[in-house]
Amino acid sequence: MKNLFGIFRKTNDSNFKKFVIKELSKETTEKIDNLSNEKQKLKKKKTPPNWLAYIYFPAGAFGLILVSAMLVAKDGFLAALENRGFIFYIGIALIVFAIATFIYCHITSKKLAKDPEVEAYNESVIKITKECDTELEIPDTAVSFDVLMTLLKINKKGKEVLDQMSLLQYINQNVYIFVQDEMLCFADNIMVIGIPVNGIKAIKKIKKRMVLPQWNKEETIKSPTYKEYKMTMNDAGLVWMKHYYEISCDINGEEYYFLIPCYEKDAFLKTIGIEIPEIE
Repeated sequence: MKNLFGIFRKTNDSNFKKFVIKELSKETTEKIDNLSNEKQKLKKKKTPPNWLAYIYFPAGAFGLILVSAMLVAKDGFLAALENRGFIFYIGIALIVFAIATFIYCHITSKKLAKDPEVEAYNESVIKITKECDTELEIPDTAVSFDVLMTLLKINKKGKEVLDQMSLLQYINQNVYIFVQDEMLCFADNIMVIGIPVNGIKAIKKIKKRMVLPQWNKEETIKSPTYKEYKMTMNDAGLVWMKHYYEISCDINGEEYYFLIPCYEKDAFLKTIGIEIPEIE
């Protein structure tokens, strides 16, 4: 079976390309590109460097280890401070750095919400999003949904396999799903992909851990809606889940499958509106 939402990193080709049923006009696409460039400029201008968000926690943890080691030293804290006090002061410096960096990142994030340039950019995004929805004819009843894009490569035997060179092999891409003219449609702000609803054959639970690069929902993973899935998120924003689902399809005589996160099963089944076998 081919992964419907498989993307080949080296060629940037994809398995879903031939199922695109609607695309944005060139003019609208240029508007989106301009907004994307503006976003990068704002990010560089308004936000702290990315490395700060990744380094402050390990720096603070290492600082605590150094300070703790000095406090419980076998020769006593005072003797340890006299003989190797630099370790204690390095630890204190790392802890102060971690706390200061956390406060700086937190305050900067709060200020961004009220920044005039950011507000103007957000208004532009809302406007162009509405234009895209209208152009692609996405109905108001469409459901916000995460589908798992997968990074692939072709091995020596000519088969699709996971691209092991990629740090994150699965990307939870937020799209809108809806049924139109007996087609299950997946729409982002650029295109609509459609497959026959009657080609969806089964849903299978895959009991394996998976890491996702982001959390797209407004509610947190600990909210009543998502708490049952027992997901966890680390300081870098990576989300770990304990299982996911594989949807198998027959599209024009070819076998495909696609993957969805554990928390999207109910929304998927409700949207397609047909009964399909559930495989454990």
